[in-house]
Parts: sequence; structure tokens; C-alpha cells
Amino acid sequence: MENLEKMGYKQVAVELNTNLKSGLSSAVALNRLKVYGINQIKEKETPAWKKFLKRFTNSISILIEIAAILSAILGKWVDFFVILSLLLINVVIDFLQEYRADSVINELKKKLKVTANVIRDGKVIEIPVEKLVPGDIVVLHLGDIVPADVKLFGEGYILVDQSSLTGESLPVTKKQDDLVYAGTLIKKGVINGIVIKTGEKTKFGKNVQLIKKAEMHETGHLHKMIIKITDYLILLTIFLMIFIFVVSLFRGGNIIEFIRFALVLVVASIPVALPAVLSVTMVMGALNLAKLKSIVKHLSSIQELASVDVLCVDKTGTLTRNKLKVYSPKSYGKFSKRDTIFYGVLASKIEEKDPLELAIYSAIKTVGITKNELAKYKQISFIPFDPKTKRSEAVIKFDKGKFKVLKGAPQVVISTCELNYKTKQKIVTDVNSLAKRGFRTLGVAINKTNKWVFVGLIPLYDPPRDDAAKTIKEIKKMGVNVKMITGDNKAIAIEIGKILGIGEKIYTIEELSYDNKKELMLLAKLLSEEIYKKLKKNVSDDKAELFADKIVEEIMKEFKYVKIPTGVVDKRKDEIIKVVASADGFAEVYPEDKFMIVSALQTSGHIVGMTGDGVNDAPALKKADCGIAVDKATNVARAASDIILLSSGIRVIANAIVESRKIFKRMNTYVIFRISETIRVLFFMTLAILVFNIYPITPLMLVILVLLNDIPILMIAYDNASVSKIVEKWNVPSIIILTTTLGLSGVVSTFLLYYITMVILRLPLNIVSTLIFLKLAVAGHMTLYLARHTKAFWDHPFPSLKLFLTLEGTQVVATLFAVYGILVTPIGWKLAGLVWGYAFVWFLILDRVKIIMYEMMEKHKSFEKSFLRKL
Repeated sequence: MENLEKMGYKQVAVELNTNLKSGLSSAVALNRLKVYGINQIKEKETPAWKKFLKRFTNSISILIEIAAILSAILGKWVDFFVILSLLLINVVIDFLQEYRADSVINELKKKLKVTANVIRDGKVIEIPVEKLVPGDIVVLHLGDIVPADVKLFGEGYILVDQSSLTGESLPVTKKQDDLVYAGTLIKKGVINGIVIKTGEKTKFGKNVQLIKKAEMHETGHLHKMIIKITDYLILLTIFLMIFIFVVSLFRGGNIIEFIRFALVLVVASIPVALPAVLSVTMVMGALNLAKLKSIVKHLSSIQELASVDVLCVDKTGTLTRNKLKVYSPKSYGKFSKRDTIFYGVLASKIEEKDPLELAIYSAIKTVGITKNELAKYKQISFIPFDPKTKRSEAVIKFDKGKFKVLKGAPQVVISTCELNYKTKQKIVTDVNSLAKRGFRTLGVAINKTNKWVFVGLIPLYDPPRDDAAKTIKEIKKMGVNVKMITGDNKAIAIEIGKILGIGEKIYTIEELSYDNKKELMLLAKLLSEEIYKKLKKNVSDDKAELFADKIVEEIMKEFKYVKIPTGVVDKRKDEIIKVVASADGFAEVYPEDKFMIVSALQTSGHIVGMTGDGVNDAPALKKADCGIAVDKATNVARAASDIILLSSGIRVIANAIVESRKIFKRMNTYVIFRISETIRVLFFMTLAILVFNIYPITPLMLVILVLLNDIPILMIAYDNASVSKIVEKWNVPSIIILTTTLGLSGVVSTFLLYYITMVILRLPLNIVSTLIFLKLAVAGHMTLYLARHTKAFWDHPFPSLKLFLTLEGTQVVATLFAVYGILVTPIGWKLAGLVWGYAFVWFLILDRVKIIMYEMMEKHKSFEKSFLRKL
């Protein structure tokens, strides 16, 4: 079908065996769907059974399996079955969470379904675009996204916005026998077409496929954080295991028993459930965001959105209504403002539903014009607006007379009319004044006596959304800098920036480019500085400056022949990066310019959120830390994005930021809890073995502790989290400092209890082991409460009912195990009560330690870096 693009529509219809009036039959369409496939890019999926079995081959599962085998060798069959249970529980939980995550994402993606109007069996019906096949007759309307590559036929024409595909800033006219491509947008008109290519065979099918296959965030901030924390715990565990092994070897201990114990301790220490917990938390967040009209494609993007500190937002449709509105019209001579709107409406064809003409028509009420009054005037002929002539014209019949009306670009209308110098200058001054304020202006004229008379000016603008200014203020209060991006001119951008409180420091792309005359002058200045620095080493300052100026003067004459030193260009690039970071917005931007803006901001150390809707936006959306496809974005933009908005406006983005920060807070809670507990268990076990030469608790107790910990932490996803007023970022040094401090404080409390019961009270070892088991279980779960907030635990919202009941439930289970001797030696209610009281006192102490550490880290941020370097 490669030659179909060059054929006329009649020949295309013959080649595809389709009827131009009745379209394909349902049976033929179904057969073709089997032959050509669905109209979308296919994604490779791994079978569920492979995903399940793969979980038995990762490093953590292998360690658990070895521990189980060693338990069987030693005849510890209870341990063997409990350890196997731990393995199965971890695998099943992890698999179910991923399965649930995939299911949620797939369900959310169903909300993104796009439909097309197609003629089948002689009737116009609406079907999902996936079911389109070559030969289908589609009806294309204003606002439609072209669903496939289509050959047009029939009367009329359409205006097509191809900027998403070609970068063209203005819509292009398409008529019979022309080709329109999938992903472009119909801006005006209605016409039919024959589908000639679908899916991967369309013009940008390969681009979609490449973007979908691309890894959106190969080294995202969440991924980096997990790697760093896991590496820290693994290194710590290995070091301590080697230390314990050397000590045990020196003391003549049982090597197989040690290996079994060490493997279980490793499993208990490394955050096995970290991916599962974070997945559950983000899945719940994705569901909540879906309710807020934000569809999450990549779960990690939720965390990225919480960390975004610069949000680049499209003006049109996001900050503004994307609906033109008439500002106060101007009139000249004997005419009134009412006349300007009245004749402007007569020079329009409302049925075309052109946004500009609809705006003029909507202004009739404001100047007292009624529909009945307009109905008395009949439009005999109409010449639509042409981008070349920049005018539209109509012949109007009223009673027995006729007259002409004209509207268009002010300079065109002015040149058509006979005006005296003073009036002409007044109109030009008014046009320039309105342009500086950001208004797009149309001129209106009337011809009743074969002479065109200038009536007035109609200023038009895209008004800001009602909630935009308030929402931007809220976003800024959350520590996010909002930068406006628009293809409009600088004057409009400054005006909107002023109204919305974004700021007036707006730069055009030309001002940030490297190849214009102004840029060469700036480079020459920098070159002068470089020459001066070199010359002053050998001559006086005055002479060096004089020589530098003369050399640069000569260079500027023949600048195009001079190769500018790399260092000078790099210095200028650094200056531009600083300008981009300090700007309030950017005007006269093409989609491809967004990539440069994102890169510059990221180079400045910012985490960037970027909105977009076109094919050419895809590189910037992919480059951004969090790409956001706005409402009605093209398929390619959606494929490159992390979050897809289903409603317009900036409010939906603000809601998504709030929800993402709640999710971040929940993930942070788990990370602090898990690392603190790992350090507590690791160092306590090491210290007890070193001092007393015995294992303080059994491998079976460690397995039970892991099980009791893994159950409630999944409920963190449902916790009541507060919304941070500052940008949330993974501060690994801060996390390590805090968790190490809390963990070591926990070691002190546990070892003190162990020393009291073993040395002072001289309780039997099996009783002491159960006491320590209960203390680790109770105190560990209490740590989760204090990990939820930087301040005192009572200053944070009360835990969700699910989290609270699960936490307390597992503590009760651990207590019942200890009291009644289930798999452990019984200790009775009295000793259990003492353990609870002891754990609660230390909980209050650790909560205070946490507050002090946060205050210290806030005051001495450099301490974090030095601490990490020492590690």
C-alpha cells in the first residue's frame, strides 16, 4: 500500500475495495482487522507464570532457599517449614502486588481510549480507533485527532494543525486528494476520508514504538535511592557477618549452624519487601490520582512528581481557557463599539465554528445586539479567512439593499480603506498599544457606496482560567517554581504572567539561542575578556585592554570566518543556563525548544515537570523527570509521558502534586522504619554474640519477626499522610544518618534489657530469648509510629484505621506467641507487660532523639555530606 499516498481518492477506493458512501461492511472490517491488526502499537508482555517463577531465582530468594536446605540438613524441620513459608509469602505478596499494579495501570489506560466516527454498513457510528482498518471511511470534525493516515475526499476543506508532527506553527489547509496523518489535529471544517494506513505503518508509528520501548527513567530518583540504601545495608550486613564468622571460628563454633543463622539474619536485614511496599503505596496513589483525572503510566513518576521543584506549564489550555474572548472594542468616526461588533459578526460565518468568529459572536450580548436583529441581515456570499490575504469578506442583503463587510488583520483592512493621515496614525497607534498588552486585534470595515470605510478594532485574548492565579499561588507555596511556556509573543506572555502572579521575567527563544547577531556580540565581549586576560600577562593593563578591543573590532568584521574558542562558548552556555533557571517563562516557543529548556533546568540541578501535547513535545516529555501529557494530547505525547491528564487546567496538576507528596511521605515512613530495624537487629545480634558468645534469639524467631513486620508495613499505603510544604526529595545521607542513629539507640535499649535479664536477674537463656523476641517485635512496630513525622509523633495525623489495627494486631500476635509459648518458650503475662512498658518508655526517648536529629541536620547540612564520605 506504499503507493496509495500518491493516488487520487477514487483510485484509492478501488484499490482498497471500499464504497465512498456506505463504507465497509462490518464483516469485511472484521476480516481486515484480523489481517492488518489493531490500529495501535503492540507491547510485548511477559506471561504471569514466568513472572511468578522468576521470583524464586533472585538473590534474596536464593538465600532463603539455602537457609531452608541447611535447616533440613541439621534436622530443624520446624525451622525448615517456617522458612519455606517465609519464602512463599514473600514471593506471593510481591507477585500479587505487581499483578495488582499492572491491573490498575491497564484499567487506568482504558480511560484513555480514543474513538473515531466511521461509516460502516451505510451508517455513521463511533468506534474505538484500535478497530479502524484500511478502507474505512472516517468523518473528520473540528477538534478531532486524526486516528490514522487518511486520504481526503468530498466537498469542503479542513484546517489541520500539524505542529505535533512537523513543527509548523500555523494550521494548513487540506482538501480533496490531500493526505492527513495520524496524530494531527483538526482545527476547522468537516470532511470525509479513506483510511490508508494504521498502527505501526502510519507516518509516526515507528516513533511511537521507539518511545514506548524506551526506558522512561533508567536511573530515576526512586531507583537510585533504593540502590543506595540496599547497597548500604548489604555492605553493613556482609561486614558484620564476616566479623561474627571470624569470632565464631576463633571460638570453635558450629560452622553449619552459623551459616544457617547468618543466612536468616541476612534475609531479616535486607529490605526484601521494599519493592513490594513501594509498589503497593504507589498503586494506591495511582488510584487516587485517577479520581483526580490524572492517569499514571509509570508508578515511579508519582515519586518524581513529589520531587519536582520546577513546573513548566503550557499557557494555552492549562493557564488559560484556550477560548478567545473579545476585549473592549474600539470604534472610529461616526461608528460605535456596537457597530464594530455588529459588522464583525456579519463578516463571519458562525457555522464554520472558527474559534475567532465564535468569540466575536459571543460578544453580541455585551453590546446589546440581539439574534433577532442579526436575523434581518442575510449573508448572500462569504469568502472565508485566508492566511495569505489575512481577511474574510461577506456580501449582506438587508431589505432591498446590499452592502459588503470585511474583517481581517488591521494592516490589511487599513490598506483597503481610504483614511486620512491623522485617523490612520490613530488606528496604528491603538493597534500597537493593544499588541504591547498582549491582544490579538482584528480590523472591521464596511462598504455601502463602493468605498471601504474603517469601522473599528476588535481586540481578542485568551483569558486566564478562573482558578489559575489561586492555584499557581498554592503550587508556589509548596515550593514549586512555575514557569510559563507559550508559542505566543512576548507581550502576551508578560501580560498573562502579570495577571497570574507568575512574573514578568519572560524570555523569547531567540534571546536564548546561540546563532543570532546579539549572541555573536555577547560572544565577542566574552572573547575580548579572554584576550585581555592573556595579554595582561605580558603588557600593562591599559595596553592589554586597547589591544583586546582592536582585535575584537577586527574579528567582528569577519566574525563568520572566526572559530570561537570552546571555552568561550561554554561560558556563554553557562550564562544561558542561569538565565533559564531564573526566568518566569518563555515565549515564542516551538515544541522542540522545550527539550533545551528542560536540559538547561536539569543542568542547574532542578527536578523538572513538563507539560506537552504534541509529537514534537515527546523528547522534552521524555527528558523531563516527570512528563505530563495534557488533556487531548496526541498518542505520541501520551506514550512519552509519565502522567496523562484527562481534564484541562492547572488545578488537576496541583491536585496531583498534593497526592504525590502524600505518597512520598508514606514511602519515606517505610524506608526510615525498615533501615532503623535492620540496624537495630544487626548490631544487637553482633554485640550479643561478641559479649556473651551466644545467639540471643533463634533463627526461627528471626523468621517470625520478618513475617510479623511484613504484614503491617503493606498497610502504610493506606496511611493518613500530611502534605509537605517543601519539595520532597530523597536525601540519602539524611536518611542514613537518622536511621543509623535511631537503630543504634534501639541497640542500646535492647542490649540493656538483655544485660539486665541475663546478668542481673540471671533468667534462663530460653526465657531471655523470648523476652528479646517480644521486645524487638513490640518496639519495632512502635518505630513505625515515630517514623511518620519529623516532629513529635502526636503532632502527626492519627494513623489510618487499617494501619493502626494491623500494627496493633501483629503486636498482639507476638505477645500471644511469647505468653503462651507458640514456637517459643512461654514467659507469661507479667514479663510480657514489663516488656511493653519498657518498650514504650524507650519509644518516647527515641521520638525525642528523632526530633533532635532532624533539627541538627537542618542546621548542619554539611554534616550529612561529610558523614557519607566517611562511609
